[in-house]
Amino acid sequence: MDHLEDTDNPHHDHSLNDHARQHPSSSTSALTISHAPITQGPPPACEIPGKFHNSHHFVVNYPVFNDVTYNPETFMEKLEKRTIPGAEYDSSERDPPPRCHPGTRLQIVEQAQELFDDFRDGKRLLWIVGPAGVGKSAVVQTLAENASTPSSKVMLGASLFFSVNGRDDASKAIPTLVYQIAVKHHPYRQFIHNEIANDPKLPTKSIQTQFRKFFIEPFVDHDIYHEPKPLLVLIDGLDECVDKEKQCELISLISYFSVAYPDVPLVWVISCRPEPHITTTFSRPSIAPSFTKQEIIVDSDQARVDVERYLRDELGKIRAKYSALSFGIRWPMEHDFLKLSAASDGLFVFASIATRFIDDPNHGNPAVRLKQLLDLIDDIPTLPPRQSHTQPMAKLDVLYARILSQVPEDLLPETRKLLLLLLMLMTRRQFDYLGLPWVCNWLGVTPDVVYGALHHLHSVLDIPSPEVACDSSRHLRAFHKSFLDYLGDFTRSGMFAEFHREGTKLDIECMERIFIEVSEKHTHHPLNAAACISVFWSYGSSQCVDDQKCLIQEAQEKTYNRAMERFCLHFQRKEAVQFRYWKLFDMTSYLGHHEDERFEDVREMITDDERRYELLQHSVLSKIPIVTLDASRISGSFSSAVLCKYECLRAEYPQFRGELVGASHVAWYLFDDTGDYFPRKWLDSPNHLVTAYTDIRGLGWVLYEFPDLTDKRGRWSFTFPYLFLPAASV
Repeated sequence: MDHLEDTDNPHHDHSLNDHARQHPSSSTSALTISHAPITQGPPPACEIPGKFHNSHHFVVNYPVFNDVTYNPETFMEKLEKRTIPGAEYDSSERDPPPRCHPGTRLQIVEQAQELFDDFRDGKRLLWIVGPAGVGKSAVVQTLAENASTPSSKVMLGASLFFSVNGRDDASKAIPTLVYQIAVKHHPYRQFIHNEIANDPKLPTKSIQTQFRKFFIEPFVDHDIYHEPKPLLVLIDGLDECVDKEKQCELISLISYFSVAYPDVPLVWVISCRPEPHITTTFSRPSIAPSFTKQEIIVDSDQARVDVERYLRDELGKIRAKYSALSFGIRWPMEHDFLKLSAASDGLFVFASIATRFIDDPNHGNPAVRLKQLLDLIDDIPTLPPRQSHTQPMAKLDVLYARILSQVPEDLLPETRKLLLLLLMLMTRRQFDYLGLPWVCNWLGVTPDVVYGALHHLHSVLDIPSPEVACDSSRHLRAFHKSFLDYLGDFTRSGMFAEFHREGTKLDIECMERIFIEVSEKHTHHPLNAAACISVFWSYGSSQCVDDQKCLIQEAQEKTYNRAMERFCLHFQRKEAVQFRYWKLFDMTSYLGHHEDERFEDVREMITDDERRYELLQHSVLSKIPIVTLDASRISGSFSSAVLCKYECLRAEYPQFRGELVGASHVAWYLFDDTGDYFPRKWLDSPNHLVTAYTDIRGLGWVLYEFPDLTDKRGRWSFTFPYLFLPAASV
């Protein structure tokens, strides 16, 4: 289960009406058999006999099997590894989750309840749709919490809250739902256990295959659910899942299930933004009959009433929190409150950010903050009627701009750099790098610089305090995705004209600082490049000296590995990377822990025709006569792959393309009777120029290209590792 691979073609048109179980495909993994004494009698209850249990007196020649033994006690643990962490409604990673404010969104919740009550006679899929910031996640959270109470008319089966904050892997959507249902329902858990024991690759197969095996077969073919309450499955934020095709596929599968099997007691809720590909999918004739649509309109009368209730309650909490507001005139005055409520115009995210702005603990004077906000509202121009539908988001943009304008001019460069890094990492979905200790080490700044640069952004960013910032689950994040949308759109924020290009530039600046520091300090740590890197914030603190050293080392290695990773990525993508960094890259490759892996990366660059020309132009590669090479030094002291390629009339022949590892294989391939083109050319043309690369260890690559001796239309190329003399000048 720990090394599962998807062997299904996700684009293949499988028929959902074919419910016959598929036999597990044969594996290509080598068989490993543990020898143990053979005992008589049945196996213990906690064990499931393997294929070779008590077998004897047989011979298997060249076997290729995959023997998997499942222990029921560890089955759920293995399945859990294929789920999206923190995606369930009561996960600590979402604490505190968005909830419907008491007394709000009652109509939507009631409509959902009607769907649950009439699931046998009506439609069994509810589609909650609305723009950003209207409170869709809060509605789904409330439905999940209500379904978890004994008085509910449905039983919560599973909840999946997609998010750009790392909970966005479509391939794990079905296993996430399956795991939660299996926790609550024993017959279902037993069924899933048997299916995965029969085919361990099921949790990694296509979504269509998983849906058939994990929903249609148990609930339709085997009819395993007999509880008095229907089972509720909730999916929130479907549009935040990374793969648009899989978003549409999930909708199609669920809608098909709802229409094709009306007697199965499963009800579904999907919430998302009205993205074009999603609305198009829901509008298909085959899907339209399957669902009830509940649209949350931003500026509807009900939305305005709900937001007004929320604002009144939140401002009441602020008034109770600050005793100074209890003196004199009641705060806020009613006309001020109504102005703020009108500006919110039914958009919950505006009201939420506005109250955070007013209650900013770093300012400490809510009355002044409210006045600033009201003055800002007065300055917002009224849009023409034809553009009125964009008015709430336009006001939100003005609010975001006002919050960013609070950053002092001298702090703005660092603030801008941090926001660029946040936006870049969120776009790349590299959430592991959003911890503030790593941010400090990557940018090369101390914690006080980071906290100073973010000091005025608590209204829009969740900024972990220094006490909890080293917790791996506490990352810098935006309270709402709309703020990231705002930052990434130059026409709205004016922040980053081309944030992808600026992000690449920031990567290079950080790499250069790290590489130069390593090259200057490597004499002090000749065998460990990471130890040369300055740590601005270690991943925790400890009174134990050895433990503290480990924390510092962890920070150094993560920073070093990131620099190496980004260099290779930018170079392979042919992005603008200074060639002067190459020698620094070479130096750190030698001093680091992954030099063999990096050495293989270099080969890939050399065999790229366009890249090779650039490397020659900048003297990273050189041309040398083949007579200067010694055949005995080919793969002489290390093991790396030799790449052989034969091309003819621009067509590659796969039978003449391959990789060989190790000196003995190299010698056999290059010098046997069938492959003697190489040595003959070597001896006949001693002045033939080959392309060479060497690093500071004296290890290198040689690219040897020459025409076929019998067919001039053909061309051979060999790329092989070579041991240069350490003193050689190449």
